[in-house]
Amino acid sequence: MFTTSLSADLARWGIHASQETVRMAEGVADCAQPLAALWAELESGAQCDPKTSPGKQAAISLAWDAVLGKLAMGGPAPDWLRRLPQFDGEVISSGEAIERASWDYGKVRNRVPAAVLRPEHARDVAAAVRFCREEGVSLSPRGFAHSAGGQMQVHNGLVVDMKSMQRVVAMGEDWCEVEAGAGWDVVLRAAMDRGLTPPIVTDWLKVSVGGTLSMGGFGFMSFWRGTHMDHVLELEVVTGEGEVVRCSASRNAALFRAVMGTHGKFGIITRARIPLEPAPDSVRLVQACYPDVASMYADFERHAQRQSTDLIHAFAAERSRPSIVTRMNSTEALSFASEDVDQLLSDQSSRWVFNLELVDFIGGPHAGRHPIVKENELQLRTKGCEEKLRVPPDWWRLGRWTGPRFVSGFPLWSSKSNSAGQRPIPSSALGCP
Repeated sequence: MFTTSLSADLARWGIHASQETVRMAEGVADCAQPLAALWAELESGAQCDPKTSPGKQAAISLAWDAVLGKLAMGGPAPDWLRRLPQFDGEVISSGEAIERASWDYGKVRNRVPAAVLRPEHARDVAAAVRFCREEGVSLSPRGFAHSAGGQMQVHNGLVVDMKSMQRVVAMGEDWCEVEAGAGWDVVLRAAMDRGLTPPIVTDWLKVSVGGTLSMGGFGFMSFWRGTHMDHVLELEVVTGEGEVVRCSASRNAALFRAVMGTHGKFGIITRARIPLEPAPDSVRLVQACYPDVASMYADFERHAQRQSTDLIHAFAAERSRPSIVTRMNSTEALSFASEDVDQLLSDQSSRWVFNLELVDFIGGPHAGRHPIVKENELQLRTKGCEEKLRVPPDWWRLGRWTGPRFVSGFPLWSSKSNSAGQRPIPSSALGCP
């Protein structure tokens, strides 16, 4: 079905657009081109079923975002900005902070907010929620912007930048309490100073504690230890009514369960109390490079199902020397033999190589949980299992790292590109049950 009502056609694709907003866009000259592109997307999708056409739905949503972006740049500042309450934190309505808050991490979606609040504490967050509730203003909390579908962005509304709240507020013998805007690198530094670690470590440390818990929280140990939300002692939450509430499994338990893993639909997490346990003395890391996904996944699946390692991580990368000789999530080079690298690069059957990382803990409460992984246990062959294409034993890299050095590495290209405001290298993540 295709009508001449923009609001109705967008609603069919699950996109809310008020008649007033549509009229405003149609009256702004700069919106003419993106509106034409939007109409073209809607017309080409007229015969599509939105439930079975996610690609078209994404294209229409991005086209509408482009219209709203032009509208935000060409229109006046919203009247509610003058009525904002007094915050202890900082309110910004122009400049670089607005530009950064308008983009998601992948620089795909652009939604320009009217203002950014950098809260000082939970009371600021609560005041913002109450104000936006009363005024009918859209509000979105934002951590490190990894949320799916642009959830951390809001057109012409208020973005609450939670990274201003990243303090470690308390440390116990076996727990720490941190503000929700803290990245997991902050948690790890505080814990490792005492020889401790959280039960689950994220694969990427520059994600916020509050955002991770709101999404569920997976890491490379989740195949045997569950998610971050399985290991939380207590939370501080700002509810949709603007109240600051403490909750746990035994106190306000319904709220405690509701705010984790539900994408922030039931409240904004502002603090989390996280359990800690003794960290391993060191780790033993094995990394292998496979020429095809089938042989890599066979080893991945076997070790995950048997829980015969403590940490498991796999990824595909374009076939190149750097992707082969660099440790995953790091800039650290591995000492593979040059002739072995040349052998794998000479295989032109695929543009990709497939890396697998297995880690065993040495010392600590989980040491000895399973036998140490042996190199000859892995099926380093291609799909056809031809003898001449077997990956030689030299592909194994065995090493021992202390905790801080092992967990703190991350790709330099991603750090540099994001800090410079550039689009990071495209990637996708797949969770394997």
